[in-house]
Formats: sequence, C-alpha cells, structure tokens
Amino acid sequence: KPKPVTVEIKVSLKQIILGEKIEIKYVRVQCCTECEGIGCKSKEDIIICKKCEGRGVIIQMKRLGPGFVQQIQTECKKCEGNGKTIKKDKRCKKCNGEKISKEKCNYAMNLTHSMKNNSQIVIKNIGHTLPDIKTQGDLVILLNVTNNHRWERRGDNLIYKMEILLSEALSGFSKVIKHINNQKLIIKSADIIKPGDKKLVFNKGLGRGNLIIEFDVKFPDQLFGEDKLKIKSI
Repeated sequence: KPKPVTVEIKVSLKQIILGEKIEIKYVRVQCCTECEGIGCKSKEDIIICKKCEGRGVIIQMKRLGPGFVQQIQTECKKCEGNGKTIKKDKRCKKCNGEKISKEKCNYAMNLTHSMKNNSQIVIKNIGHTLPDIKTQGDLVILLNVTNNHRWERRGDNLIYKMEILLSEALSGFSKVIKHINNQKLIIKSADIIKPGDKKLVFNKGLGRGNLIIEFDVKFPDQLFGEDKLKIKSI
C-alpha cells in the first residue's frame, strides 16, 4: 500500500465546539490518466532490461577466500533500477514515461467534539495511487487545535479565565459572559472570592463536560490616603 499523504491542519477551539466544516487541500500522486500508468501508449513499447533481466539490480559474487563468497547487489545503472525501459520516442507525452502525475485535491470534513489537539484522523483510500499497486493510499490529517486567550479545553471540560476587580471579589458581582459557542451565560457570586478560586457551571462544557470559571482577582496598582482610610475603617 502506498505511504499516506499527511497534512497538518490548524483549527481553533471554537471551530471544534461549533462543529464547523473545513476544507483540506492536499497533493497526491496518481497513475497517469493518459497512459494508465504504464508510461507509454502500448505495453509492447516496454523493453525488459537485458543487463539485469528485468530485476532492476545487478548481483555480483566476490570471493573473499577459500570457502567464503560475498554476494553484492547493486542498482542497475542502465535501467536505473526499474528493470524495464521505454524508448524516448515511445514515452507518454503527459508523464514523459514516469507513469505518474501530481493532482491537487480537496477534502471536506466536519469537526466534532471528539477531536482534540494532536488527533490523527485517517481517511481511507483517497491518497496516492501508484502503478502496479492495486490498493490506494490514505489521507492522514494531523489536528493542531489552538486555544482562545480566555478559553481552554481540559478533557470534556471547558475552562474560562475571568478577571474580576478586588471590589467584586469582596462584595459579589453579576456578569454576562459569551460562551465560546456564542451562548450568553449569567455568572453570579455573593461570596468572597480569593485569587485562584473556581466556580463550576454544570453541563456547559463539551458533551457531558462542565464549564469551570477560574478567577483572577485584579488588585489596584496603588491606593491614596483617603481610600486607604476608608478600607481600614471597613
């Protein structure tokens, strides 16, 4: 079977969550359509190399000493290891006797929740097609999933990094956030939140996963005298 065509694709976490359809462009080798992969108009134009007798290699025996013989195998230079040759005037004009040509291809694929970073998706039998090999090769897609600056994936859970003010951390808040799937969510808290605290929102991850809010409390850079007195009095 021919070696697979490997393509690395960069997609965003949002594209995975929304299940977007993407188009993958790749180049594959195929048998020449003009000569059907034989390199000439007719099989009668193919000449078996007389030097290697169609093997593509030359085997030589070298005597090393009494009772010791070494077998050396080298590529036939006359046919360049093909075992067969085609006269120049008989070669296919499209592939020049190479038997193959390159083809630009497109493949449309729907992204799903199960696809993660470094996932390998194998699409059978749309890769290389080579002469004298009946089986067609595969297309292997390597996924590189990039995270959003606020969103991250951990298994089936989604992580949202929320920045809140010190006043909100102490006195509570109510905020509307836009989920990465474009749904609007209201996040409320009446408790004191410390840096690094987390809040769980059930069933708002991927599949049965949850949404985890990770809080980053933004402290003021400086406080002036009157503000300091107010905080001290509290």
